[in-house]
Formats: sequence, C-alpha cells, structure tokens
Amino acid sequence: MDIAGTLLKCMPEQCSGQVQQKMIPIYMKALMNVNKKDNETAVLDALCLLCDCLEFGSDALFNDIAPQAGPKMIEILEVFGKTRFDFVQTGVFALGCLAQRKPAGQFELQQQTLATVASILNNAEFFKNEKGQVHTCLDNAVSCLGKIVYMHPVDTETVTTFLSKLPLQIDDEEAPCVHKLFFKQIQA
Repeated sequence: MDIAGTLLKCMPEQCSGQVQQKMIPIYMKALMNVNKKDNETAVLDALCLLCDCLEFGSDALFNDIAPQAGPKMIEILEVFGKTRFDFVQTGVFALGCLAQRKPAGQFELQQQTLATVASILNNAEFFKNEKGQVHTCLDNAVSCLGKIVYMHPVDTETVTTFLSKLPLQIDDEEAPCVHKLFFKQIQA
C-alpha cells in the first residue's frame, strides 16, 4: 500500500475528496484503453489505487467509482489474466471489495464475479510457478468468494466451495481478514 492507501485507511473522510480530485484522474488514464501494449506498470499502479479507494475510501468516493470499477476489473482480468498473476490478484481483490461494500443483494456483477472466481479456482495449477508454489491470487479469489457468500444471496454449492477452500494459507495479508469475517458469521 502506498501513501494514498495509508491515508485513505487512516483518514477516509478527510482524504477521499483529495484523492478523487487529484489522483484518480491521473492514475485512471492508464485504465482508459487497456491493451497488452500499454504500460503495465502504470496499469498496476492505477489498479492498486483503485483497490485502496474501494477498500478504504469514504462512502461518497466508493459510490462514485464503483459503477466503473467493477466492469474495468472484469476487463483487466480478461486482458491480463493469462499473463500477469499480480493483475489477477489485484483485480479479484477489487471485485471482493466491491462485493463487501455493496448492500446485500445489490452486487450487480455477482454472476460475472462468481464465474471469474470459479475460473481461477478451477485452474489452480495454472497459477503455480516453476517451483510448484501457488500464487497469492488464489487466496484473493477465495477471499472474493467469501465476501460474496457473506454479503449476498448465493446457492449452497457456492457456500460449500468457499468453505472447502478455507483456511487461506498463502496470502498472509488477506488470510486474517477472511478468517475474521468467517468467525463473525459463525458468531452471528
């Protein structure tokens, strides 16, 4: 997380307006016409800022960017999903943030996101490196699935799939969040 993410996390109401006004227009230029020849570093930087805004931004910032963010994440996953696991990790994390902050039953991209997550989880071998180590994007896919399960109506098969993937063991940053959310649901 860079300085913008830290500021949004610590002071969302105070910083969201400035981030939206001064940073989003600059960073989002990289996402306007995504293709494989674009500057991938700029695209990843923009995705990370977008994730910080979705996760930590004020409600006003979230509500302003969410309608464009979800479709853009789906596009990013389609364009870079076979070549850049860091883009998969960031894109699916952003979809999870959207699912978590959208009111129950109002996640417009739920079916597309579930299909994307299923595609990632059903091809887990693809996300291993030459040493057989699994990329953290798999844990982020499970996290996204969990946020949908907790926040929105799903079928029993989706719940079972999520539960079968616990505990998360790869992403040390995402695992505690997902496990805490799981325990909150058990207590509820």
